[in-house]
Amino acid sequence: MKLIKKKDVFTNINTEYEISEAVQKKLMNGNAQFIIDLATQLDLNSYSTVTLAVYLCNYFFHHKCYLQYDRFIVAAASLLLAQKIKDGDPRMRMLLHNYYKILQNIEPTQMANEAVMLSIQNKLCIAESRILKVIEYDFDIRIPNDYVEVICKRCVQKSKEEHTFHTIKILILDSYRTYAGIVFHPWVILVGTFLIAASQLGYCPYKEPPPQLNMPAQQNDEESYKKWLELVEVELKEFEQTRMSYSQIRRYKRFPFSFQ
Repeated sequence: MKLIKKKDVFTNINTEYEISEAVQKKLMNGNAQFIIDLATQLDLNSYSTVTLAVYLCNYFFHHKCYLQYDRFIVAAASLLLAQKIKDGDPRMRMLLHNYYKILQNIEPTQMANEAVMLSIQNKLCIAESRILKVIEYDFDIRIPNDYVEVICKRCVQKSKEEHTFHTIKILILDSYRTYAGIVFHPWVILVGTFLIAASQLGYCPYKEPPPQLNMPAQQNDEESYKKWLELVEVELKEFEQTRMSYSQIRRYKRFPFSFQ
């Protein structure tokens, strides 16, 4: 997973073209909203896919200038690529029509016809290839959503699990409206949004650990928090190892080999 140092977030090619930090923040938020609106039109209910699309778009525009690319095309191409990575279902035709529909609300242009749709499709495919080059064809992209289920199953009381699960997913997507997704490790964002979700739902996860976490009693809140973080990290690492092993098994079944 490719991340950027926090000090370099707004020291990029956009700065050279005098696009200020404040403007870049607004553009990031606008890109995310466009992707969310497009996903809503597609009835795409996967928070993971939408979050990944926002990451791809923000990462692209850290390396490329807003003045040189159509940001709505790049945002739509990011969603298209995210669907391929996460869902294996790009829904190209639906995406084209809904992209056009949303864009008409922003800036009415010519009537839709096959030529217009084909032009948009070509632009999306070109933008998708450019995004792939920027991420150096690295599909091993981890996002916090990949770990929400395990942290809820292992670190939340059963009665609060469902509400916590949905609240964390909403908070993660909101955090990706900013530069957080291209700067911080997914686990950092996950734990941060988990703590905020717990606060909103009226409990403290390290003061009220569930039995399955097997957290020993601590002398004070600070010690409880440190121990809780250690246990959460252990759970995430175990999940990651299991996930990697499963991925290797799948690759072996697809491409079996022999030393003989």
